[in-house]
Amino acid sequence: MASKLSEAGGESKGRLRAKGRKHYTDDWSSVHEDLLEDKRTWNLDEKLSCHSYDADLVIHMKGEDFTVQYIQESGFRYPIIFSDKSGLGMRLPSHNFTVNDVRQCVGSRRMLDVVDVNTQKALEMSMRDWCRYFESPDRDRLLNVISLEFSHTKLEHYVQSPAVVRQLDWVDNAWPQHLKDCQTVSTNEIAEMKYPKVQKYCLMSVKGCYTDFHIDFGGTSVWYTIIRGGKVFWLIPPTQKNLELYEAWLKSGKQGGIFFADQVDDCCRVFLSQGYSLMIPTGWIHAVFTSEDSLVFGGNFLHSFNIPGQLRAFDIEGSTKVPGKFQYPFYTEMCWYVVERYVNCLTGKTHLTNDIVKAEQQENSHQSQDENIKIHATQLICTTTSTRCAVVKPAHQLLTRWEIEGLNVLVNWLETRPPTKRHVPKLLAFPEALLEDIKVLLKQCSSENHDLAITGKLVLSWPDKPKQEKLKIYRPHQAKHKEVKAKENNTARRRRQRCKKCEACLRADCQECCYCKDMRKFGGPGRMKQSCLSRQCMAPMLPNTALCIICNEDGSKRYTEADQPDEQTDSNLRECSICWSIVHPSCLKLDSETGNISDVIPNSWECPKCCKEGKTGCSKPRQLKGIKYLAAVPRAVISEHLMPSPRVDNSACPVSSVSATECEGKRGRRSVDSCALSDIACITDSNVQPLRSMRPGSAPPQGTSIFMLRTNGQVGWVVNKTEKHDAEVSPPKVNKDAHQRSESVSPLMECAVKIEKIETYHTSNKQLAVSPKQSSSQQISPRRSSRKIKPTFGKGKYSGCQILLKQPLIVVRPAPIVHTAKTGEEEECKLGKQLWLKIFGYLSETDIVRYCMLVSKKWNEWCSSSQLWQIINMHHRRLRNSHLCSIVRRQPRALDLSWTNISKKQLSWLIGRLPQLKELCLNGCSWAGVSALCSYICPLLNTFSLQWVEGVDDSCMLTLLSPPKDSRPGFVQAKTMLHCVINLKLTGCDIGDVTLKVISENMRGLELLDVSYCHKITDEGIATISASCIKQSLVELNLSSCTKLTHRALDSLKLGTKLQQIDLRDCPQISNRACQKFASQSQLSLVVSDGKLIHLS
Repeated sequence: MASKLSEAGGESKGRLRAKGRKHYTDDWSSVHEDLLEDKRTWNLDEKLSCHSYDADLVIHMKGEDFTVQYIQESGFRYPIIFSDKSGLGMRLPSHNFTVNDVRQCVGSRRMLDVVDVNTQKALEMSMRDWCRYFESPDRDRLLNVISLEFSHTKLEHYVQSPAVVRQLDWVDNAWPQHLKDCQTVSTNEIAEMKYPKVQKYCLMSVKGCYTDFHIDFGGTSVWYTIIRGGKVFWLIPPTQKNLELYEAWLKSGKQGGIFFADQVDDCCRVFLSQGYSLMIPTGWIHAVFTSEDSLVFGGNFLHSFNIPGQLRAFDIEGSTKVPGKFQYPFYTEMCWYVVERYVNCLTGKTHLTNDIVKAEQQENSHQSQDENIKIHATQLICTTTSTRCAVVKPAHQLLTRWEIEGLNVLVNWLETRPPTKRHVPKLLAFPEALLEDIKVLLKQCSSENHDLAITGKLVLSWPDKPKQEKLKIYRPHQAKHKEVKAKENNTARRRRQRCKKCEACLRADCQECCYCKDMRKFGGPGRMKQSCLSRQCMAPMLPNTALCIICNEDGSKRYTEADQPDEQTDSNLRECSICWSIVHPSCLKLDSETGNISDVIPNSWECPKCCKEGKTGCSKPRQLKGIKYLAAVPRAVISEHLMPSPRVDNSACPVSSVSATECEGKRGRRSVDSCALSDIACITDSNVQPLRSMRPGSAPPQGTSIFMLRTNGQVGWVVNKTEKHDAEVSPPKVNKDAHQRSESVSPLMECAVKIEKIETYHTSNKQLAVSPKQSSSQQISPRRSSRKIKPTFGKGKYSGCQILLKQPLIVVRPAPIVHTAKTGEEEECKLGKQLWLKIFGYLSETDIVRYCMLVSKKWNEWCSSSQLWQIINMHHRRLRNSHLCSIVRRQPRALDLSWTNISKKQLSWLIGRLPQLKELCLNGCSWAGVSALCSYICPLLNTFSLQWVEGVDDSCMLTLLSPPKDSRPGFVQAKTMLHCVINLKLTGCDIGDVTLKVISENMRGLELLDVSYCHKITDEGIATISASCIKQSLVELNLSSCTKLTHRALDSLKLGTKLQQIDLRDCPQISNRACQKFASQSQLSLVVSDGKLIHLS
């Protein structure tokens, strides 16, 4: 038998035919359509116009109605469409945002996964090439980008998901926060991913792109907002029958020949245009067509209200062999963390192991030492958090029926997973005990009333972080040391200016970030003095004061330092992103063509000198506000837990590798005394932004275990003297002038350091005290301030460490730790803020102020909520500054200041801090105070009343309704700030026809106009109103006691107006018969009553 097989094998080998080499090409445009395997056989235009996909499966809703309580009631089972983003609590750029702006935010070198629509092949393209393709009018093929995740880039400051999504997302509420804080890389490589990065996506599609039917990975729900363009969706519900058909359709491999919507019973087709938002629930099968070039922002999220659907979609991905690259990252690990968080939130018991450092070191053994330092420091956060959760037992909470059903399915799914696919996180030491605990909880919760769990508050959430007291440090006066000449660096000031052209410069403040809340115009203290996070310029330009370090001339080579231009001009200066030197390319002796020019930031490049030295790619990006380069090492944690760092080789440090002479004359290294650095920070990655501020020669010696102490003046290290280099380490060497400046502005370095406790993970139960040898009874003399003291650590593992400091002029001791006992305030707040606000709503304003606000600090804060003070009435009162501060604190929507003594300065201060004000009443005030509204800080009002205001005439109204002249830099207001007014009351003002003409030109959405007792108004003014576009929106017009009006005014109002009420009482020249005639000829059913009052019947 074996011989026969061998003979057969020999014969078959002899008859093998020779194979020719296959040639592959990426030029799909040259391949004929008939040669493609999965060619589309159905007509897409027919599917767009067919009436068989008109099933009503979508809910249209306002943003205010989309709440957590709605999710708890409905379980989020049907798609929801929002016509605008108002009420959703999300932040998005305006419709002027373009693909080029996306490129400036994420970088031109960012690689994108691009899909060829015709062949469904995956390509890779840089952001620069994609931008050129998108903006080119001639496109040889259809390409689509649907997977650009832009977290940890500059673009994330412009986009924020809806508020409800942030409350439901498992990534924000179940994944360990210290792991998420470790993420610094913006790409989506699994090896460098610390958490599932699926929260923020940018989708860019050209007209004609089509994405076939699919379910989002892991059964995630999707929020989807169209910034520009239009989309068409086909939505199919995830019934059991439809999911089986979908799975069979995927396995058949005939997607191009079958339009999947034709195989199901119900399918809904939805057309979305610019500004629309769509929420797609778990498991919905959908296809997308791009009707015009579009830019879309969205994100995926897992939640607790449809866990069975999410697991079903994940199992379908496994059965259809979806590659891991296109699946939800860390899906099984996320499920384990969700179960642990539910047990922790319901019982206060944590199952996270305390051996976090060891697990992280094993998991990240391939990482370098500087990355391990950052991870090692972050474990203190998790240790303190888990300890706090284990001690504090929360109050009893209820679960909804959706959560109980989903958790039962999730526990069963985790138990039945094979051992090779369980993927238990290393932070969970005993997963079986965790499953037993959740089973007991679900058994107890199954017998409770699930309707009581619909409270609008979620069970799955992280505890609030405790507020930490700030250490007050005495800082002497430093005004005389602030004068620094610009010639020390041989260049002018390097700080860049706004371009005043990009989307970020032209947009308004978001009013939500920490910098907006600090602004005085929004009611803040105004201490940070920073611009809004969403208004960071995308292409900052060099200032006019920038000069070349070689020829000492500006960008146009026409001005010197003594004669600077007044306006921004096009500059040919270039700033190196490595050495920060500013030169003209023509002034360099080297070939300027060898430099790498940046196409993201104007006038930026990698100079030929740095390229010749091999420093290409070592650019130091500018630090963006809001991005935490050392997010894993919070200041409060490190100040309490000092940890020794591993050995750091100074050859890897970019500061020590540059000689002092090489950096002299170069510009861009900020002086040490001007750096806003943290008090104590570990030396970590060389790319960390604050390390740039160190002067040349400041690197520590090789082979030393160090951690660095940094202040506003100097840098010092804690050095282990048992190492190879046990000599005393002096402060960093700088040039003479800088050293003199740093000695005078080092208050923290001149203070005695008393470290009472040093807690690290390896010595969690050991206390290492500092014992300064100097007696406290000794008097400190300024003459001895230069003598250095070396306080040493006590006995223990770090007994050989020393801190090299100076003897202090003033001893500053930290404040004692006050252990405050729990008061009854926590018991009072168990009902929750929203419930107490409803109770306060039944009380009068006097009772709230006199009684409720005096009960406790928490009640005082709640009683000032804007929900209780929607309307504030201050008429006939003498205003004081305390009244104005109270109004700003309550942020009303309607404010009545009638017949008050408010001045222009007071009103200007007030309206600049009430951005949400919609109704303003200034009846009986003077024009001197009302003129404060002629500014860009005036809020967008809907109702405005100026009845019986003294001094208001046509010239005043012309000034009030003109565009403001004090527009903020970079934003020119072309409209009046009152263009949104719907109700305008000008009773008793000295105005005429000129005012009516200005109103008709600037208030095109006006619905109510009251100009009664305005005796200068004539028939020409009424004709102006009827001839303008305001007649389409005007509903009510009050002309009573306008003595100069005649029946001609009624004749002009007949022409196409939609007036429902006209008050002509006390108009002597208009007869009752004319009013009857006007009512009978009107298209509306109008009647005349009370003399000359015309209104609807």
